[in-house]
Amino acid sequence: MSAYRLRRREGAQIFAHAWDRIVVVPGLGKRAGPRTDWRKVTDPAVIERVEAGFVQPLFYAGKLTAIRRKPYNSALFRVLHHCDAIAGADDNRAAQA
Repeated sequence: MSAYRLRRREGAQIFAHAWDRIVVVPGLGKRAGPRTDWRKVTDPAVIERVEAGFVQPLFYAGKLTAIRRKPYNSALFRVLHHCDAIAGADDNRAAQA
């Protein structure tokens, strides 16, 4: 049975969502799911996202040909912003002393 036929079956919403998340190219088509609420992401989780990045399957003629790893830039910028905030707080404490 093909994946497309399976995703059309009754009660296959979870499979369809997972399939769309893998197949839909980021920035094209429908969004894969809810956006990340960065206020609720812990620092270790953000660092893990920076290290792991995105995994993007590449298809040619309907077949999986390769897997591309892309950096997760928004997570990297969040870590850098957090580091800048900590450095700025340390500078303020040093100036007050």
